Formats: sequence, structure tokens, C-alpha cells
Amino acid sequence: MRKKIYPSIEVVVLTAIIFALFALPAVVRAGSLVSWGYDGHGQVSNTLVIAGSSGISPPPFWEDCFWGMTSSIERAFPFTVASGGPYIVEELEVAAYHYEGMAGSTAYFSINNDNNGEPGDVLATIEMTGITTTQQVVSTEITEELTLNSYTPYWLVGGTTQGQVNWSLGDMAFGTAACRVDHAEWFILSYTNVSAYAILGSPVPEPATIAVDIKPGSCPNPLNVKSKGVLPVAILGSEDFDVNAIDVASIRLADVAPIRSSFEDVATPVSDSNDCKCTEEGPDGFLDLTLKFETQRIVEAIGDVNDGDVLTLELTGVLFGERPIEGADCVLIRGKHKPINPADINKDGVVNAADFAIFAQNWLQSSIVDE
Repeated sequence: MRKKIYPSIEVVVLTAIIFALFALPAVVRAGSLVSWGYDGHGQVSNTLVIAGSSGISPPPFWEDCFWGMTSSIERAFPFTVASGGPYIVEELEVAAYHYEGMAGSTAYFSINNDNNGEPGDVLATIEMTGITTTQQVVSTEITEELTLNSYTPYWLVGGTTQGQVNWSLGDMAFGTAACRVDHAEWFILSYTNVSAYAILGSPVPEPATIAVDIKPGSCPNPLNVKSKGVLPVAILGSEDFDVNAIDVASIRLADVAPIRSSFEDVATPVSDSNDCKCTEEGPDGFLDLTLKFETQRIVEAIGDVNDGDVLTLELTGVLFGERPIEGADCVLIRGKHKPINPADINKDGVVNAADFAIFAQNWLQSSIVDE
């Protein structure tokens, strides 16, 4: 008969101590699962769950099971964004609470790059208020502009400045976790409990193509590279496009911002989609957004050109609903432009001792000149 061997009381106690130290400050008892309603496709309204512990929103969690966060202890979990990106990040949901009478109702989270398998540079920070003694999912909008790419590794890092915030564990959520104390080195845990969270966002929309008319009423569109004036440009409205929806501050032509703008019906879009087609037709009954650009800034942006060159200038911007827009039109270059060598300080067409003398005379002087 084989004799049964039972572990000694010392082994049992030692095992329990090691397990407790490994899990602290998590509460290590099985809890009851808190379930939430969802549509089964990881989607709330029109916002997608782009990453999270369970892939749904709100994230389900286990009661009384958590990773604790204090002013000295931070927790972090890696995630990879769902396919279909890039995504604009809009909201963070976490399951969290704090003890009765303990300060720490505010937690701080950040989304970080991955740095060789541990949290790297911070991309955005999120202040999570509204955490109470009740275990629940708390959410907050992410106001910082942040776009995450599919299949790219990131980290969600959490902490608090006072007291202890308990970040509840997700329902059957296991994976990699990281912890650090007093901003020291990260300690990585493999295949362990992952706290409950969901990151929500929406796909970056495809740019809408708009009709752009450089020098409305002119065909072709001459650009005199010696001009010291302004270059008029119009974004053309239509039955299907209201130019009032454009965020004027976002507009760039060849990466140059306009200096003035107004609304006026000035031109008719060409029927041909070719960027270099133009028309001399005037107003068509739809409001246009007219813009003025400094000609010399456009000339510097396009660089080396010769008389008779035909160039396509691209215009970009964003609607107030954050959808990007893009369009283009052609210009016929009049004159010749060669970018000036920045070392030609006196702009006499040659870099020589005179330029060096100017440089030496102003060495270590203030860039601000008193009038």
C-alpha cells in the first residue's frame, strides 16, 4: 500500500504567505460576477470598444477582487487596438471603488506607448472622478486628442495621489500586468488577473472631397511668384455641402494657413473631377467659403519652380464634426522662383564674407530688435 503524504503545516503556512505577498494589495477571494447589458458586439451606441479587459462596455467585473492603487503603487495593463483603425479615442471606463472613510476618490490613468514590453511614453492622461465606496463602472470622456493604430501595442496605466483606489478585476480576464512602486522599475506579471476597463473610440473618418477654386473666376489660375499680395481661394458649397460646417482654423493650403476668410457665393464647381480643370462661371446660388493666403508664403512652400510650370496645390481642413476634408486645384506659375539659401543673410544672391560679417556682428545678440 502506498502511503499518503500530506504537506506539513509549515509548508501550508509558507505557501499561503507567498501567495498573499504576490497578490497584495488585491483581495484574493472569489467574488460574484457583476453583469452588464450590452449588444453583444462590443458596441455602445455608435462608439466602438477598441480595447478592454472583456471587449464589451461597460466592462463586467468581480466584486471584492481588485488590484489596489495608492500614491506609491501604479498598475498597468497592455492592450492592442482592434482592427479597423486608426481610431479616435473618446472615453475610458474602469470598474473601481475605495474604502469607507478613505481618501482617494480620484484616480489618474494614462495611455502609454509600449517600450520593449513595459509602459513607455505617455500619450494622454485621464482624471477619473466620481469613484465612491460602491463598486461600479465609472467613465470619463478623453478630452485630449488621441489617435491609436490597430495592431499596435499600448499600455493603460492607473494610480492615485492619495488613499487607495481599488481597480476591480475583470470577469475571467487574464493576461499580462505590470506594477511599480515609487516610480521605480516596472515589475511584469505574466498570465495574471487583469483589471476591468474598456477604451471606447470611433474610426478616423475618411476625408471628404471638397471643391476648391484658386482665384475664382479665373481660368487658368496664374500664380505670380513675385507678387507681394494675397492669393484668393474658395471652398465651394453645393446642395450637398454646407461650408458653414468647416472649422476655418483648421484649413491649410500647401501647409499654409489663411490670413482672412469670409462667406460669399463666388463660383461654380467644375463638372470634371480633374484637379486642373477650371471654369470662369460665377455664383451658383450656394454659399462658398472664401479665403486669402499670403502669396509669398505659398511660394516659399512650393519651393523651386519655373515659369510655365503647372502645380497642384492641396487644401486640407476639418469639419466641426471632426471629419477631415481635402481638395485641390491647379496653378500656372508665372515667373521663376529659387529658394534662397538661408546662409545668404543679406539676400544678394551669393553667400560670401559679407554674410559672415553680419553673422559675426550679431553673434549672441538678442533676436528681439528695439524699435
